[in-house]
Amino acid sequence: MIKYRTIIILSVIIFSICFFQIGFAGISVIPKHVFMDDLRKTAPITVRNMDNSEVEVHIKIIFGYVTTDDTGKSIIVMDSISVDSNSSARWIRPYPVRFVLGGGESQTVRLVATPSPGLADGEYWCRVLITSYPRGITTSSKKTSTKGAMTFAYEIGLPIYFRHGKISTGLDQHDFSLKKIDNELEVHLDLERTGNASFNGSQMIRIRNKEGEVVRTVESENLVVFNKYKLKEKVKVSDLPAGMYNIELEILSKRKDISAKYLLSSPPLRLSGKIELP
Repeated sequence: MIKYRTIIILSVIIFSICFFQIGFAGISVIPKHVFMDDLRKTAPITVRNMDNSEVEVHIKIIFGYVTTDDTGKSIIVMDSISVDSNSSARWIRPYPVRFVLGGGESQTVRLVATPSPGLADGEYWCRVLITSYPRGITTSSKKTSTKGAMTFAYEIGLPIYFRHGKISTGLDQHDFSLKKIDNELEVHLDLERTGNASFNGSQMIRIRNKEGEVVRTVESENLVVFNKYKLKEKVKVSDLPAGMYNIELEILSKRKDISAKYLLSSPPLRLSGKIELP
């Protein structure tokens, strides 16, 4: 299974830097998350050319999900054969799959789901990949570079969630730990999704002094757990006075970038521990 997978780390950021250097602004896509279900088997996304010159756009559906490596760094695992039981890549299709956009133009792409009869209750995942190339680049030159010349493609990947029947989500946790390393406090926690749907939420770390006052807050608003997730957060503490502190970690099923109607509620997860700073 591993040999068929490609792991992508911060690809959009890397591509964006390259495009900026050659004057290619790329594309924008809305919405940033696509939710479908038995009553909404079609969903539109809008692709806009942010540059002044023509681009050729390709649309592809592939199974993929967010997870973390051993260091806690977020990665996207792409599976080219999509045999995972949670994959919807084989029965969600985009229309059209290829088109040309002039400068500033936009195109609506329709996603259509045709799930198999007898589909088990649960949430099914895939990603829509939107890739744009400068107009006039041939297929062969998109993949190769000669004499030091390089051709860049701008790619955006958006998650698609298809929900069928009765669904639920939640989080199980273990190995919560706090460590002081150099000038930072490291908060470690292993998370595992429960239920039959992914968890989307946010996390907050609060540091309280011995008087109970909050002296530092660190918030992350885009936590998503599809299967397992290794949470590793670093908080600067070098400027805090020596003493005993209480560290609180709170994870809620709330996100500012996803409408509440699409978020699945689950009980809050709250953990705490003490650490002494020298």
